[in-house]
Amino acid sequence: MRIKFILLFVLICVGVIFPQRLYKISVEADGKQGTLSYIVHDGLDFVSSKELSKFLSGSNFFNPDAAKLEIKFKDYSCKFTAKSQFIILIKKNDSSQATVQLPVATILINDDVFIPLIYCCEYLNVCSGRNVSYDARGKKMSVNDNADVSKTPVTEI
Repeated sequence: MRIKFILLFVLICVGVIFPQRLYKISVEADGKQGTLSYIVHDGLDFVSSKELSKFLSGSNFFNPDAAKLEIKFKDYSCKFTAKSQFIILIKKNDSSQATVQLPVATILINDDVFIPLIYCCEYLNVCSGRNVSYDARGKKMSVNDNADVSKTPVTEI
């Protein structure tokens, strides 16, 4: 009987300690308010790329075998691979590609790739053609159509 109580106690402790709760970032996109799921890992905010694609007016495709998520926009596609530091940006009209390395790797959670938002805003600006900005202190993201991508390094692709 005592062993059952000990096992139950350990199971409850493990269940409470290990799962991380998804927090919410407030998002303003085209005058509309919404929320975006995120987690904090090593002091950085990682957001759900599936949810993010909806705010950027893109469609997404997740390949569970390769753990890759592709966000498709009008002129570009972004491919994020779980547990990888690399993003592949594909220009649709001539199929040219650029591979960009992030300082940290992405995270796989429940068939979704969580990306470090602070490092991906610049590339999302280029791919979506929209202005994506993020205030890490206020946990606020804004998306609007006034994108200035002329100074970004990936415009050469």
